[in-house]
Amino acid sequence: PHGFVDSLRSMYMHRIPSEVGVSGWLDYQEADRYGIYMAREAIGLADRYLVHSDYAAQVAMLDAAPGDHRRIERIQYRFPDPSELPRARPDEQAPVIISVGLVAEVKQTAKIVEAFGHLAERHPNVTLAIIGPSVSEAETQRCAEAVERFGIGDRVRITGAVDDEEFRSWLEGAALAVQLREHSNGETQGTIADCLAAGIPTIVTALGSARELPDDAVVKFDR
Repeated sequence: PHGFVDSLRSMYMHRIPSEVGVSGWLDYQEADRYGIYMAREAIGLADRYLVHSDYAAQVAMLDAAPGDHRRIERIQYRFPDPSELPRARPDEQAPVIISVGLVAEVKQTAKIVEAFGHLAERHPNVTLAIIGPSVSEAETQRCAEAVERFGIGDRVRITGAVDDEEFRSWLEGAALAVQLREHSNGETQGTIADCLAAGIPTIVTALGSARELPDDAVVKFDR
């Protein structure tokens, strides 16, 4: 009811600079720098505040008002049933690397395209598919620039938004998935769960809930 700026001030007035948020919004970098999660009010109004990882619970504890910690509870994240995600044998002659999710800075999409550019010459039969809608013109442009710089236009596909049938088709034939993240707000990435349930070897950023996945389930690397 009081608007974004007043809500931000009421939750964080003692530990953020006065100019933070005056534009009416925060970018990921700013929120990450000052530890702003905007959860305090929701936690205070909830009977139970449910999270899916130890990391998310720690974030919620830091954001909660004194006395509200008892409302926070961790529950198990429900991975998809593997039987719901049919798996085919990847094409060994033309393997496909996928990255599922938004084309955005926080997903480090351009970094994935650049990494593919560095290995493309050594693996001439491999292709890359970025599966998901673009929410950042700047990140989409960085992807296009990387594609042009490495000369891999015929080997990189950015699908845009896809329906469930096409999404499952990409999962079915993928040889490898790369699911990166620059910042974490405590969320559990459903795209990682989809890839693992589909039996796809998956590379993740060791950040947030992904860091808590078993070491023998994913390949992790630091930001």
